[in-house]
Amino acid sequence: MRRLSALTAAMLAASGATAGGMIVNSPQINSMGGAGVASSSALNPAMITPIRGEYDFDLTIGSGTLFLEDPNGFAFNLQQFLDEDLETYQDFDYGQLNTSASNLADAAGDTADAANNFDETDSSTLDDLRAAQQNQTAATNETQGSVGNYRGLVESTEKTFRAFSDRPVNFGLLAGLGLTMPRGDVPFAIALSNNTYGGARLNLQESDLQNLNFVLDDLDDYLEAVEELNQRLETLVDAAEAFEAAPNDAGAQSAFEDARDDFDAQRAVVESFNSENELFVGGEVDDDADILTFDEEDLDSTIDLLGANITELAFGSGMDFPNVYGNLSVGATAKIQYIQVFGDVIAFDDADSVDASFINENTNEYVAVNLDIGVAQSFQQPGLGMFSVGAVVKDLIPQSFESGDGRDIDIGPKVRAGVSHQTRLTRVTMDIDLTENDPIGFGVPTRYFGIGGEFNAWDWARFRAGYRNNLAVDDASIITAGIGLTPWVTQLEFSGWYKPNSEDEVDLLLNTGFSADFAVRF
Repeated sequence: MRRLSALTAAMLAASGATAGGMIVNSPQINSMGGAGVASSSALNPAMITPIRGEYDFDLTIGSGTLFLEDPNGFAFNLQQFLDEDLETYQDFDYGQLNTSASNLADAAGDTADAANNFDETDSSTLDDLRAAQQNQTAATNETQGSVGNYRGLVESTEKTFRAFSDRPVNFGLLAGLGLTMPRGDVPFAIALSNNTYGGARLNLQESDLQNLNFVLDDLDDYLEAVEELNQRLETLVDAAEAFEAAPNDAGAQSAFEDARDDFDAQRAVVESFNSENELFVGGEVDDDADILTFDEEDLDSTIDLLGANITELAFGSGMDFPNVYGNLSVGATAKIQYIQVFGDVIAFDDADSVDASFINENTNEYVAVNLDIGVAQSFQQPGLGMFSVGAVVKDLIPQSFESGDGRDIDIGPKVRAGVSHQTRLTRVTMDIDLTENDPIGFGVPTRYFGIGGEFNAWDWARFRAGYRNNLAVDDASIITAGIGLTPWVTQLEFSGWYKPNSEDEVDLLLNTGFSADFAVRF
Protein backbone atom coordinates (compact mmCIF):
# COMPACT_ATOMS: atom_id res chain seq x y z
CA MET A 1 0.00 0.00 0.00
CA ARG A 2 2.87 2.36 0.79
CA ARG A 3 4.28 2.00 -2.72
CA LEU A 4 0.88 2.52 -4.28
CA SER A 5 0.47 5.70 -2.25
CA ALA A 6 3.90 6.84 -3.41
CA LEU A 7 2.84 6.51 -7.02
CA THR A 8 1.20 9.91 -7.12
CA ALA A 9 4.30 11.60 -5.74
CA ALA A 10 6.51 9.79 -8.20
CA MET A 11 4.39 10.85 -11.13
CA LEU A 12 4.37 14.45 -9.95
CA ALA A 13 8.15 14.31 -9.77
CA ALA A 14 8.00 14.20 -13.57
CA SER A 15 7.97 18.00 -13.47
CA GLY A 16 5.93 18.71 -16.57
CA ALA A 17 2.93 20.18 -18.26
CA THR A 18 1.02 20.27 -21.47
CA ALA A 19 3.55 22.68 -22.85
CA GLY A 20 2.34 22.21 -26.38
CA GLY A 21 -0.53 24.45 -25.33
CA MET A 22 -0.17 28.16 -24.67
CA ILE A 23 0.01 28.45 -20.91
CA VAL A 24 2.10 31.51 -20.14
CA ASN A 25 3.91 32.78 -17.08
CA SER A 26 1.57 35.73 -16.49
CA PRO A 27 -0.84 36.08 -13.55
CA GLN A 28 -2.80 38.71 -15.47
CA ILE A 29 -3.52 36.32 -18.34
CA ASN A 30 -3.94 33.25 -16.15
CA SER A 31 -6.50 35.00 -13.94
CA MET A 32 -8.59 35.85 -17.01
CA GLY A 33 -9.12 32.34 -18.33
CA GLY A 34 -5.76 32.31 -20.12
CA ALA A 35 -7.02 34.89 -22.65
CA GLY A 36 -4.88 37.79 -23.81
CA VAL A 37 -4.03 37.60 -27.52
CA ALA A 38 -5.78 40.92 -28.14
CA SER A 39 -4.66 42.57 -24.91
CA SER A 40 -1.24 41.42 -23.61
CA SER A 41 2.33 41.32 -24.90
CA ALA A 42 2.90 38.20 -22.80
CA LEU A 43 0.94 36.32 -25.46
CA ASN A 44 1.19 38.52 -28.54
CA PRO A 45 4.31 40.45 -29.59
CA ALA A 46 2.08 42.80 -31.57
CA MET A 47 1.33 44.47 -28.23
CA ILE A 48 4.96 45.69 -27.96
CA THR A 49 4.24 48.97 -29.70
CA PRO A 50 3.90 52.65 -28.66
CA ILE A 51 0.13 52.65 -29.12
CA ARG A 52 -0.42 49.24 -27.56
CA GLY A 53 1.98 49.56 -24.65
CA GLU A 54 0.14 50.11 -21.40
CA TYR A 55 3.27 51.42 -19.66
CA ASP A 56 6.36 53.37 -20.77
CA PHE A 57 8.59 51.11 -18.67
CA ASP A 58 7.78 47.58 -17.50
CA LEU A 59 10.43 45.68 -15.54
CA THR A 60 9.29 42.28 -14.29
CA ILE A 61 11.72 41.50 -11.50
CA GLY A 62 10.41 37.99 -11.03
CA SER A 63 7.48 35.84 -12.06
CA GLY A 64 6.53 32.27 -11.40
CA THR A 65 3.78 29.85 -12.32
CA LEU A 66 3.11 26.41 -10.91
CA PHE A 67 0.29 24.18 -12.05
CA LEU A 68 -0.85 20.58 -11.95
CA GLU A 69 -3.13 18.89 -14.43
CA ASP A 70 -4.87 15.55 -14.14
CA PRO A 71 -7.25 15.73 -17.11
CA ASN A 72 -8.16 12.04 -17.16
CA GLY A 73 -8.80 11.50 -13.45
CA PHE A 74 -5.69 9.52 -12.51
CA ALA A 75 -5.81 10.66 -8.88
CA PHE A 76 -9.51 9.90 -8.49
CA ASN A 77 -9.15 6.39 -9.92
CA LEU A 78 -6.03 5.67 -7.88
CA GLN A 79 -7.75 6.88 -4.71
CA GLN A 80 -10.80 4.76 -5.46
CA PHE A 81 -8.61 1.72 -6.01
CA LEU A 82 -6.70 2.22 -2.75
CA ASP A 83 -9.63 3.22 -0.54
CA GLU A 84 -12.39 1.04 -1.93
CA ASP A 85 -11.60 -1.83 -4.24
CA LEU A 86 -8.16 -2.92 -3.02
CA GLU A 87 -9.02 -2.53 0.66
CA THR A 88 -12.32 -4.38 0.25
CA TYR A 89 -10.61 -7.07 -1.81
CA GLN A 90 -7.86 -7.65 0.72
CA ASP A 91 -10.24 -7.53 3.71
CA PHE A 92 -13.01 -9.61 2.12
CA ASP A 93 -14.76 -11.94 4.57
CA TYR A 94 -14.91 -15.37 2.98
CA GLY A 95 -17.14 -16.66 5.77
CA GLN A 96 -20.34 -16.05 3.82
CA LEU A 97 -18.99 -17.76 0.73
CA ASN A 98 -17.76 -20.75 2.70
CA THR A 99 -21.03 -20.91 4.65
CA SER A 100 -22.93 -21.03 1.36
CA ALA A 101 -20.65 -23.76 0.07
CA SER A 102 -21.15 -25.74 3.29
CA ASN A 103 -24.94 -25.32 3.07
CA LEU A 104 -24.83 -26.57 -0.50
CA ALA A 105 -22.82 -29.61 0.54
CA ASP A 106 -25.34 -30.39 3.33
CA ALA A 107 -28.27 -29.96 0.95
CA ALA A 108 -26.60 -32.22 -1.62
CA GLY A 109 -26.04 -34.79 1.12
CA ASP A 110 -29.75 -34.67 1.99
CA THR A 111 -30.56 -35.14 -1.68
CA ALA A 112 -28.26 -38.18 -1.82
CA ASP A 113 -30.04 -39.65 1.21
CA ALA A 114 -33.42 -39.04 -0.39
CA ALA A 115 -32.21 -40.71 -3.59
CA ASN A 116 -30.92 -43.72 -1.67
CA ASN A 117 -34.28 -43.96 0.16
CA PHE A 118 -36.30 -43.66 -3.02
CA ASP A 119 -38.83 -46.47 -3.56
CA GLU A 120 -40.55 -46.52 -6.90
CA THR A 121 -43.62 -48.05 -5.25
CA ASP A 122 -43.87 -45.41 -2.52
CA SER A 123 -44.85 -41.97 -3.83
CA SER A 124 -43.91 -40.30 -0.55
CA THR A 125 -40.24 -41.04 -1.23
CA LEU A 126 -40.52 -39.16 -4.53
CA ASP A 127 -42.03 -36.24 -2.62
CA ASP A 128 -39.05 -36.37 -0.26
CA LEU A 129 -36.67 -36.26 -3.24
CA ARG A 130 -38.51 -33.29 -4.72
CA ALA A 131 -38.35 -31.48 -1.38
CA ALA A 132 -34.62 -32.18 -1.22
CA GLN A 133 -34.33 -30.81 -4.75
CA GLN A 134 -35.99 -27.55 -3.68
CA ASN A 135 -33.65 -27.20 -0.69
CA GLN A 136 -30.61 -27.93 -2.83
CA THR A 137 -31.76 -25.46 -5.51
CA ALA A 138 -32.09 -22.76 -2.85
CA ALA A 139 -28.63 -23.60 -1.52
CA THR A 140 -27.27 -23.53 -5.08
CA ASN A 141 -28.75 -20.09 -5.69
CA GLU A 142 -27.28 -18.85 -2.41
CA THR A 143 -23.85 -20.22 -3.35
CA GLN A 144 -24.00 -18.78 -6.85
CA GLY A 145 -24.98 -15.41 -5.34
CA SER A 146 -22.07 -15.46 -2.87
CA VAL A 147 -19.59 -16.43 -5.58
CA GLY A 148 -21.10 -13.84 -7.90
CA ASN A 149 -20.68 -11.10 -5.29
CA TYR A 150 -17.04 -11.96 -4.80
CA ARG A 151 -16.53 -12.31 -8.52
CA GLY A 152 -17.99 -8.82 -9.00
CA LEU A 153 -15.57 -7.46 -6.40
CA VAL A 154 -12.59 -9.03 -8.18
CA GLU A 155 -13.76 -7.70 -11.54
CA SER A 156 -14.27 -4.24 -10.02
CA THR A 157 -10.77 -4.35 -8.52
CA GLU A 158 -9.27 -5.27 -11.88
CA LYS A 159 -11.31 -2.62 -13.69
CA THR A 160 -10.26 0.12 -11.27
CA PHE A 161 -6.62 -0.98 -11.43
CA ARG A 162 -6.79 -0.66 -15.20
CA ALA A 163 -8.60 2.67 -14.87
CA PHE A 164 -5.63 4.58 -13.47
CA SER A 165 -3.24 3.15 -16.05
CA ASP A 166 -2.29 5.30 -19.04
CA ARG A 167 -3.80 8.43 -17.48
CA PRO A 168 -1.01 11.02 -17.67
CA VAL A 169 -0.46 13.52 -14.90
CA ASN A 170 1.16 16.84 -15.84
CA PHE A 171 3.03 19.41 -13.84
CA GLY A 172 4.42 22.80 -14.85
CA LEU A 173 7.00 25.06 -13.26
CA LEU A 174 7.69 28.36 -15.03
CA ALA A 175 9.96 31.18 -13.91
CA GLY A 176 11.19 34.35 -15.59
CA LEU A 177 12.03 38.03 -15.64
CA GLY A 178 11.86 40.63 -18.35
CA LEU A 179 11.94 44.24 -19.51
CA THR A 180 9.46 45.83 -21.90
CA MET A 181 9.81 49.37 -23.27
CA PRO A 182 7.07 49.86 -25.87
CA ARG A 183 7.47 53.63 -26.16
CA GLY A 184 10.20 55.21 -28.25
CA ASP A 185 11.65 54.94 -31.72
CA VAL A 186 12.49 51.26 -31.30
CA PRO A 187 10.03 49.54 -28.95
CA PHE A 188 11.39 46.29 -27.55
CA ALA A 189 10.95 43.55 -25.00
CA ILE A 190 13.56 41.20 -23.63
CA ALA A 191 12.82 38.25 -21.37
CA LEU A 192 14.75 35.42 -19.75
CA SER A 193 12.84 32.36 -18.61
CA ASN A 194 13.37 28.82 -17.41
CA ASN A 195 10.40 26.52 -17.87
CA THR A 196 10.08 22.82 -17.17
CA TYR A 197 7.48 20.80 -19.02
CA GLY A 198 6.59 17.13 -19.29
CA GLY A 199 4.42 14.43 -17.79
CA ALA A 200 4.20 10.95 -16.37
CA ARG A 201 1.97 7.95 -16.75
CA LEU A 202 1.61 4.47 -15.31
CA ASN A 203 2.18 1.62 -17.74
CA LEU A 204 0.19 -1.35 -16.48
CA GLN A 205 1.66 -4.79 -17.08
CA GLU A 206 -0.81 -7.63 -17.52
CA SER A 207 1.35 -9.79 -15.23
CA ASP A 208 0.26 -7.55 -12.33
CA LEU A 209 -3.33 -8.66 -12.91
CA GLN A 210 -2.42 -12.34 -13.08
CA ASN A 211 -3.54 -13.19 -9.55
CA LEU A 212 -6.87 -11.45 -10.07
CA ASN A 213 -7.38 -13.45 -13.25
CA PHE A 214 -6.43 -16.65 -11.41
CA VAL A 215 -9.09 -15.88 -8.80
CA LEU A 216 -11.67 -15.35 -11.53
CA ASP A 217 -10.65 -18.62 -13.21
CA ASP A 218 -11.02 -20.58 -9.98
CA LEU A 219 -14.39 -18.98 -9.23
CA ASP A 220 -15.58 -19.85 -12.73
CA ASP A 221 -14.40 -23.43 -12.34
CA TYR A 222 -16.21 -23.76 -9.01
CA LEU A 223 -19.41 -22.27 -10.45
CA GLU A 224 -19.15 -24.68 -13.35
CA ALA A 225 -18.90 -27.61 -10.92
CA VAL A 226 -21.91 -26.31 -8.97
CA GLU A 227 -23.92 -25.88 -12.15
CA GLU A 228 -23.02 -29.41 -13.23
CA LEU A 229 -24.27 -30.69 -9.85
CA ASN A 230 -27.53 -28.80 -10.36
CA GLN A 231 -27.99 -30.30 -13.82
CA ARG A 232 -27.35 -33.81 -12.51
CA LEU A 233 -29.93 -33.15 -9.78
CA GLU A 234 -32.52 -32.33 -12.41
CA THR A 235 -31.62 -35.51 -14.31
CA LEU A 236 -31.91 -37.51 -11.08
CA VAL A 237 -35.40 -36.21 -10.27
CA ASP A 238 -36.57 -36.74 -13.84
CA ALA A 239 -35.27 -40.32 -13.75
CA ALA A 240 -37.02 -40.96 -10.40
CA GLU A 241 -40.32 -39.67 -11.81
CA ALA A 242 -39.96 -41.89 -14.88
CA PHE A 243 -39.10 -44.90 -12.70
CA GLU A 244 -42.11 -44.30 -10.46
CA ALA A 245 -44.37 -44.10 -13.52
CA ALA A 246 -43.00 -47.42 -14.82
CA PRO A 247 -41.78 -49.42 -11.79
CA ASN A 248 -41.40 -52.62 -13.81
CA ASP A 249 -39.36 -51.01 -16.59
CA ALA A 250 -35.78 -52.22 -16.32
CA GLY A 251 -34.60 -49.38 -18.52
CA ALA A 252 -36.19 -46.79 -16.20
CA GLN A 253 -34.57 -48.47 -13.21
CA SER A 254 -31.16 -48.47 -14.88
CA ALA A 255 -31.52 -44.78 -15.86
CA PHE A 256 -32.38 -43.85 -12.26
CA GLU A 257 -29.44 -45.75 -10.84
CA ASP A 258 -27.05 -44.19 -13.36
CA ALA A 259 -28.43 -40.70 -12.55
CA ARG A 260 -27.98 -41.37 -8.83
CA ASP A 261 -24.39 -42.52 -9.33
CA ASP A 262 -23.61 -39.50 -11.52
CA PHE A 263 -25.10 -37.18 -8.90
CA ASP A 264 -23.06 -38.79 -6.10
CA ALA A 265 -19.90 -38.47 -8.16
CA GLN A 266 -20.45 -34.77 -8.86
CA ARG A 267 -21.45 -34.15 -5.24
CA ALA A 268 -18.10 -35.53 -4.18
CA VAL A 269 -16.37 -33.18 -6.64
CA VAL A 270 -18.16 -30.11 -5.24
CA GLU A 271 -17.74 -31.07 -1.58
CA SER A 272 -13.97 -31.59 -1.97
CA PHE A 273 -13.40 -29.12 -4.82
CA ASN A 274 -9.74 -28.23 -5.34
CA SER A 275 -9.26 -25.48 -7.91
CA GLU A 276 -6.29 -25.28 -10.25
CA ASN A 277 -4.86 -22.12 -8.65
CA GLU A 278 -5.63 -23.31 -5.09
CA LEU A 279 -8.26 -20.72 -4.23
CA PHE A 280 -10.57 -23.61 -3.26
CA VAL A 281 -9.18 -26.39 -1.12
CA GLY A 282 -11.48 -29.15 0.10
CA GLY A 283 -14.57 -27.31 -1.13
CA GLU A 284 -13.83 -24.06 0.71
CA VAL A 285 -11.93 -20.86 -0.03
CA ASP A 286 -8.44 -20.88 1.42
CA ASP A 287 -8.06 -17.30 2.64
CA ASP A 288 -4.28 -17.85 2.83
CA ALA A 289 -4.05 -18.73 -0.85
CA ASP A 290 -1.11 -17.10 -2.62
CA ILE A 291 -3.32 -15.67 -5.36
CA LEU A 292 -5.24 -13.61 -2.79
CA THR A 293 -2.16 -11.59 -1.92
CA PHE A 294 -1.35 -8.26 -3.59
CA ASP A 295 2.39 -7.89 -3.15
CA GLU A 296 3.47 -4.41 -4.20
CA GLU A 297 7.10 -5.56 -4.20
CA ASP A 298 6.40 -7.93 -7.09
CA LEU A 299 4.56 -5.55 -9.43
CA ASP A 300 6.02 -5.32 -12.94
CA SER A 301 4.25 -2.08 -13.92
CA THR A 302 6.39 0.97 -14.64
CA ILE A 303 6.09 4.75 -14.53
CA ASP A 304 7.08 6.56 -17.72
CA LEU A 305 8.48 10.08 -17.40
CA LEU A 306 9.15 12.40 -20.32
CA GLY A 307 9.66 16.13 -20.53
CA ALA A 308 11.89 19.09 -21.30
CA ASN A 309 13.53 21.95 -19.48
CA ILE A 310 13.73 25.05 -21.68
CA THR A 311 15.92 28.02 -20.85
CA GLU A 312 15.01 30.83 -23.21
CA LEU A 313 16.23 34.30 -24.09
CA ALA A 314 13.60 36.19 -26.10
CA PHE A 315 13.79 39.49 -28.00
CA GLY A 316 10.57 41.08 -29.25
CA SER A 317 9.47 44.22 -31.02
CA GLY A 318 6.46 45.61 -32.87
CA MET A 319 5.25 48.39 -35.13
CA ASP A 320 2.01 50.34 -35.40
CA PHE A 321 0.23 51.07 -38.68
CA PRO A 322 -2.61 53.58 -38.13
CA ASN A 323 -5.46 53.19 -40.59
CA VAL A 324 -8.97 54.42 -41.20
CA TYR A 325 -10.35 51.70 -38.93
CA GLY A 326 -8.06 52.40 -36.00
CA ASN A 327 -4.60 50.89 -35.65
CA LEU A 328 -2.92 47.73 -36.92
CA SER A 329 0.00 46.41 -34.85
CA VAL A 330 2.46 43.78 -36.04
CA GLY A 331 5.10 42.19 -33.84
CA ALA A 332 7.61 39.34 -33.65
CA THR A 333 9.67 37.65 -30.95
CA ALA A 334 12.90 35.80 -31.70
CA LYS A 335 13.86 33.11 -29.17
CA ILE A 336 17.19 31.45 -28.42
CA GLN A 337 16.62 28.25 -26.48
CA TYR A 338 18.74 25.82 -24.52
CA ILE A 339 16.65 22.64 -24.29
CA GLN A 340 17.23 19.62 -22.07
CA VAL A 341 15.02 16.68 -23.01
CA PHE A 342 14.76 14.04 -20.31
CA GLY A 343 13.02 10.72 -19.95
CA ASP A 344 13.07 7.71 -17.70
CA VAL A 345 11.17 4.52 -16.96
CA ILE A 346 10.88 3.81 -13.23
CA ALA A 347 10.10 0.39 -11.82
CA PHE A 348 6.95 0.48 -9.72
CA ASP A 349 8.74 -0.91 -6.68
CA ASP A 350 11.18 2.03 -6.84
CA ALA A 351 8.43 4.67 -6.91
CA ASP A 352 8.91 5.74 -3.31
CA SER A 353 12.60 6.52 -3.86
CA VAL A 354 12.19 8.81 -6.88
CA ASP A 355 13.49 12.37 -6.75
CA ALA A 356 14.26 15.08 -9.28
CA SER A 357 17.74 13.68 -9.95
CA PHE A 358 16.34 11.63 -12.81
CA ILE A 359 16.35 14.84 -14.90
CA ASN A 360 20.13 14.56 -15.02
CA GLU A 361 19.87 11.03 -16.38
CA ASN A 362 18.88 10.08 -19.91
CA THR A 363 19.06 13.74 -20.91
CA ASN A 364 19.98 15.19 -24.30
CA GLU A 365 20.85 18.86 -24.72
CA TYR A 366 20.06 21.12 -27.68
CA VAL A 367 20.41 24.74 -28.71
CA ALA A 368 17.63 26.00 -30.95
CA VAL A 369 15.99 29.17 -32.24
CA ASN A 370 12.35 29.86 -32.85
CA LEU A 371 9.97 32.69 -33.66
CA ASP A 372 6.58 34.04 -32.56
CA ILE A 373 4.63 36.48 -34.75
CA GLY A 374 1.43 38.36 -34.01
CA VAL A 375 -1.00 40.95 -35.30
CA ALA A 376 -3.71 43.05 -33.67
CA GLN A 377 -6.23 45.54 -35.04
CA SER A 378 -7.99 48.03 -32.77
CA PHE A 379 -11.25 49.84 -33.35
CA GLN A 380 -11.81 52.93 -31.21
CA GLN A 381 -15.50 53.68 -30.70
CA PRO A 382 -16.25 57.05 -29.08
CA GLY A 383 -18.17 56.50 -25.87
CA LEU A 384 -17.94 52.70 -26.19
CA GLY A 385 -14.28 52.08 -25.47
CA MET A 386 -11.76 50.23 -27.64
CA PHE A 387 -12.35 46.93 -29.40
CA SER A 388 -9.41 44.80 -30.54
CA VAL A 389 -8.95 41.59 -32.48
CA GLY A 390 -5.68 39.72 -32.64
CA ALA A 391 -3.91 36.54 -33.63
CA VAL A 392 -0.57 34.97 -32.81
CA VAL A 393 1.52 32.06 -34.08
CA LYS A 394 3.85 30.64 -31.43
CA ASP A 395 6.88 28.50 -32.25
CA LEU A 396 6.62 29.11 -35.96
CA ILE A 397 9.50 26.73 -36.75
CA PRO A 398 8.52 23.09 -36.11
CA GLN A 399 11.22 21.13 -34.32
CA SER A 400 11.77 17.65 -32.92
CA PHE A 401 14.07 16.60 -30.09
CA GLU A 402 15.04 13.21 -28.68
CA SER A 403 15.44 12.28 -25.04
CA GLY A 404 18.39 10.28 -23.78
CA ASP A 405 16.30 7.10 -23.75
CA GLY A 406 15.34 7.53 -27.41
CA ARG A 407 11.87 9.07 -27.32
CA ASP A 408 10.86 12.09 -29.37
CA ILE A 409 9.40 15.40 -28.26
CA ASP A 410 7.87 17.61 -30.93
CA ILE A 411 7.35 21.36 -30.68
CA GLY A 412 5.13 22.66 -33.47
CA PRO A 413 3.38 25.90 -34.43
CA LYS A 414 0.40 26.94 -32.32
CA VAL A 415 -2.16 29.46 -33.52
CA ARG A 416 -4.54 31.44 -31.32
CA ALA A 417 -7.01 34.24 -32.05
CA GLY A 418 -8.78 36.57 -29.66
CA VAL A 419 -10.90 39.66 -29.14
CA SER A 420 -11.03 42.19 -26.34
CA HIS A 421 -12.88 45.30 -25.23
CA GLN A 422 -11.39 47.89 -22.93
CA THR A 423 -12.55 51.02 -21.13
CA ARG A 424 -10.87 53.02 -18.40
CA LEU A 425 -12.39 50.77 -15.72
CA THR A 426 -12.95 47.42 -17.43
CA ARG A 427 -11.40 44.92 -19.76
CA VAL A 428 -13.05 41.83 -21.27
CA THR A 429 -11.06 39.41 -23.39
CA MET A 430 -11.70 36.08 -25.10
CA ASP A 431 -9.34 33.66 -26.90
CA ILE A 432 -9.56 30.38 -28.75
CA ASP A 433 -6.82 28.10 -30.07
CA LEU A 434 -7.15 27.50 -33.80
CA THR A 435 -4.85 24.49 -33.62
CA GLU A 436 -5.05 21.39 -31.46
CA ASN A 437 -1.70 21.22 -29.71
CA ASP A 438 0.11 18.08 -28.66
CA PRO A 439 1.80 18.09 -25.26
CA ILE A 440 5.48 17.96 -24.49
CA GLY A 441 5.90 14.58 -22.85
CA PHE A 442 2.84 12.63 -21.78
CA GLY A 443 -0.49 14.39 -21.60
CA VAL A 444 -3.62 15.17 -23.52
CA PRO A 445 -3.94 17.42 -26.56
CA THR A 446 -5.07 20.96 -25.84
CA ARG A 447 -7.30 23.40 -27.65
CA TYR A 448 -8.13 26.10 -25.17
CA PHE A 449 -11.07 28.46 -25.10
CA GLY A 450 -10.78 31.18 -22.49
CA ILE A 451 -12.74 34.22 -21.44
CA GLY A 452 -12.12 36.68 -18.63
CA GLY A 453 -12.73 40.13 -17.28
CA GLU A 454 -10.93 42.79 -15.25
CA PHE A 455 -12.21 45.66 -13.14
CA ASN A 456 -9.92 48.58 -12.31
CA ALA A 457 -10.76 49.78 -8.81
CA TRP A 458 -9.32 53.05 -7.54
CA ASP A 459 -6.41 52.82 -10.04
CA TRP A 460 -4.35 50.72 -7.63
CA ALA A 461 -6.25 47.42 -7.52
CA ARG A 462 -7.49 45.30 -10.39
CA PHE A 463 -9.80 42.37 -9.80
CA ARG A 464 -9.93 39.62 -12.40
CA ALA A 465 -11.87 36.42 -13.05
CA GLY A 466 -12.30 34.03 -15.93
CA TYR A 467 -13.09 30.61 -17.32
CA ARG A 468 -11.03 28.24 -19.46
CA ASN A 469 -11.96 24.97 -21.14
CA ASN A 470 -9.88 22.47 -23.07
CA LEU A 471 -12.06 21.70 -26.08
CA ALA A 472 -9.90 18.71 -27.05
CA VAL A 473 -11.04 16.56 -24.09
CA ASP A 474 -14.12 16.16 -21.94
CA ASP A 475 -14.60 17.68 -18.49
CA ALA A 476 -11.54 19.96 -18.55
CA SER A 477 -12.90 23.36 -17.55
CA ILE A 478 -11.34 25.54 -14.85
CA ILE A 479 -12.32 28.70 -12.98
CA THR A 480 -9.70 31.43 -12.67
CA ALA A 481 -9.34 34.50 -10.46
CA GLY A 482 -6.70 37.02 -9.51
CA ILE A 483 -5.78 40.47 -8.32
CA GLY A 484 -3.25 43.10 -9.32
CA LEU A 485 -2.03 45.65 -6.75
CA THR A 486 -0.14 48.75 -7.86
CA PRO A 487 1.20 50.73 -4.90
CA TRP A 488 3.29 53.59 -6.31
CA VAL A 489 5.26 52.33 -9.31
CA THR A 490 5.45 48.72 -8.16
CA GLN A 491 2.95 46.05 -9.06
CA LEU A 492 2.14 42.75 -7.40
CA GLU A 493 -0.06 40.30 -9.28
CA PHE A 494 -1.50 37.00 -8.15
CA SER A 495 -3.76 34.46 -9.82
CA GLY A 496 -5.07 31.00 -9.12
CA TRP A 497 -7.30 28.48 -10.80
CA TYR A 498 -8.97 25.17 -10.05
CA LYS A 499 -11.31 22.58 -11.51
CA PRO A 500 -14.76 23.31 -10.04
CA ASN A 501 -16.16 19.76 -10.28
CA SER A 502 -13.23 17.90 -8.73
CA GLU A 503 -14.27 14.63 -7.10
CA ASP A 504 -12.30 15.09 -3.87
CA GLU A 505 -9.36 16.92 -2.30
CA VAL A 506 -6.73 14.94 -4.21
CA ASP A 507 -8.52 15.50 -7.51
CA LEU A 508 -8.77 19.20 -6.67
CA LEU A 509 -5.05 19.36 -5.89
CA LEU A 510 -4.15 17.81 -9.22
CA ASN A 511 -6.22 20.30 -11.22
CA THR A 512 -5.06 23.62 -9.91
CA GLY A 513 -2.44 26.31 -10.43
CA PHE A 514 -0.93 29.50 -9.07
CA SER A 515 0.87 32.39 -10.70
CA ALA A 516 2.50 35.56 -9.32
CA ASP A 517 4.88 38.31 -10.35
CA PHE A 518 6.52 41.45 -9.02
CA ALA A 519 7.22 44.35 -11.37
CA VAL A 520 8.13 48.02 -11.60
CA ARG A 521 5.86 49.80 -14.07
CA PHE A 522 5.27 53.42 -15.01
